[in-house]
Amino acid sequence: MKIITTQTLLIGTVLLPLLSVAQRLPKIQETGLRAPANIKIDGRATEWGDKFQAYNNSTQVFYTLANDKDNLYLVVQATDQMVGRKIIAGGITFKILTADKGTILVTYPLFSSKNWPVIGLRDKADLLKEPAKNAARIDSFKLAANQQFSLRSKEIKITGGKGLSDSLLSVYNDEGIKVAAEFDQKLNYTYELAIPLKYLDLHGNAFTYTLQLNGSSFAEGNTIEDIEGGTRVNGISGKLVPMADMQFMRYPTNCSGKYTLVK
Repeated sequence: MKIITTQTLLIGTVLLPLLSVAQRLPKIQETGLRAPANIKIDGRATEWGDKFQAYNNSTQVFYTLANDKDNLYLVVQATDQMVGRKIIAGGITFKILTADKGTILVTYPLFSSKNWPVIGLRDKADLLKEPAKNAARIDSFKLAANQQFSLRSKEIKITGGKGLSDSLLSVYNDEGIKVAAEFDQKLNYTYELAIPLKYLDLHGNAFTYTLQLNGSSFAEGNTIEDIEGGTRVNGISGKLVPMADMQFMRYPTNCSGKYTLVK
């Protein structure tokens, strides 16, 4: 099935510079990078200089991998409202495949249909058409969205990893796996993850990784399902999401590369 999505192009505002930056970046990060010395896992890209090592067209996100002597770091940023909605629908899974075929998967954020965050990203384009005029509304929207996220995204799903059991971990876990996400003043979604290298059990300095936006058949209080003769969206919340949006948020998208640790 071919899915066509329409994305708003705001001439003269924030999106054109972002498109230009995306076109100059590689699609996959293949080189190692030393993590900033002042790194803090808080869902903000400030210590990264708000710059990224790659922009992938399949996932439609900017991302960077980096490491220090103790941890591997991943930072992801979604600037398109549809992509942000897709992440909220199904989360991001980061998969690491080591040389001896060991794997570790980390999935975040996680939401159930009974714990759904009410974040109206469909209003993003209208708010950012006149950011100065809408500054107060943007501040209010950002505060409410981050509060919703903080209240409802309390767990990380872990599969594999040396010395780890497959489980749901609290974001305040004792294993040293740290994750956080926030919306910034441009209402971009930024995700940060830190994984202690001791769990990767690397034999050498390189590993293969996959970054996946999982997608979900449940999104924003609606479900999408295949029925005889077509596809149907059920508006459980009473606020129906357009079919094209639900189709976009339904299917996973991913990219893969090889990362070499910086010593």
